[in-house]
Amino acid sequence: MTSTLVARIVLGTLDWLEKNHPGMSSRAIPVGYDTRFMSREFAIMALEIMESRGQRAVIAGRACPSPYLSFATKHLAAPVGLQFTASHNPWNYGGIKLKGAHGGSMLPDDVGEIVQAANAVDEALAMSFGLGRRIAKVQEFNLEKEYAAAVMKAAGWQGDPQQEIVVDYMHGAAAGIYRDILTGIFSVQSELRVDEDPLFDGDKPEPIEGNLNELSQHVTFDGKDSLGIAFDGDGDRLAIIDENGRFLQTHEIFCLLLQHLVRERHTTGIVITSVSFSGLVERVARELQCTVMDVPVGYKNVSQAMLAHNAIIGGEESGGTGFGHFLPERDALLMAVMLIHERRWRGMRVTEMVDELYERFGRPVYIRRDYPLNPDYDREAYRLAIRELGNLDRIGGDPVVSSNDQDGMKLTTGKGWALARISGTEPLLRLYCESDSEASAQAYADAIVKSLEFAELRN
Repeated sequence: MTSTLVARIVLGTLDWLEKNHPGMSSRAIPVGYDTRFMSREFAIMALEIMESRGQRAVIAGRACPSPYLSFATKHLAAPVGLQFTASHNPWNYGGIKLKGAHGGSMLPDDVGEIVQAANAVDEALAMSFGLGRRIAKVQEFNLEKEYAAAVMKAAGWQGDPQQEIVVDYMHGAAAGIYRDILTGIFSVQSELRVDEDPLFDGDKPEPIEGNLNELSQHVTFDGKDSLGIAFDGDGDRLAIIDENGRFLQTHEIFCLLLQHLVRERHTTGIVITSVSFSGLVERVARELQCTVMDVPVGYKNVSQAMLAHNAIIGGEESGGTGFGHFLPERDALLMAVMLIHERRWRGMRVTEMVDELYERFGRPVYIRRDYPLNPDYDREAYRLAIRELGNLDRIGGDPVVSSNDQDGMKLTTGKGWALARISGTEPLLRLYCESDSEASAQAYADAIVKSLEFAELRN
């Protein structure tokens, strides 16, 4: 992320505003930022660019989670919101998440218009803006009380001060607003990585199993019945460590939330999932008389489908879930509060609820492999090679019964499926595979790698 790139995106957003929402210059555009290097500085720069063009803008009073910025965008009736964050990506990444007036990820067509406008910005104009505050005082917004009240209303309860939790904030933006809320409604036994560290301990602020060993140890050895909770760098993704210290898979969390939503709120309807999600979701949804629709990876696609189909819930494999009765936006805090509500409502430990899921619906084995690619990799060559996977008639010895090319290539067998796609945010090839055994899932992945025939995948 550079100041010139920031200027392009902000100026492109202003062009989009003028075209699609004329006469909105007095409407405050909320701008948020995470705990990364330069996030606040870039956010202030964006504020100053907008104000130089006559557009009113306000900045979050402190580093904030992305879901809070989405809430603020809708609460302020703003046509767009800008969140400076690179989410779960490494410390040296930067980015901007665009939020729509509906309180979720900006819809793909609107993002496309802004990208086109940003690319058309005159180079000299973009370079005329830079870092270094030009206005003495920026105008801040604070909707933390309103956000907390909205989350608790959506969760349907006010928490339980006797419920013991251990929280890992991974040095991210959740250590502010989320922390204040959690400590007020639960009994927080231990807190990890609370301080702001732009380097994230030299790792990615991604709540995956390999990054949560310390959290698991705290839960296992605290001598209580605690749950472990972890948030990614911008607070829109959740990880759970159960009472036995086991890392929950994202599809396990999603299925428990879906059950809670249908049973506690007495509602059924459309369920939106990314194409990389587990088939377990389909089986659980079917029993609950819900219909699953899958979309390409990326929450902007989930959000768009939730709006289009009035969906009750939408989620993706990477750990984010949103709820139709709140906002079409993944919100890790609301996820955590609702999951703990399900625990209390059913009078069961999370580990017992997961075991019950598998007893009723079977236990699939789900794996993901990430293959780093050279920064200058030939994206078109990979795209074509992945598309050719659709010609395979067998993977791992099992016949392919169908294929889906809406995002990469997904091949389905009688026992499971395999998906190959290029990451939209990092130079990575991602493989997702699911089957009825570890050996079968790994065989699917090996078959995909062999078929792609790129030497760098076998190093």
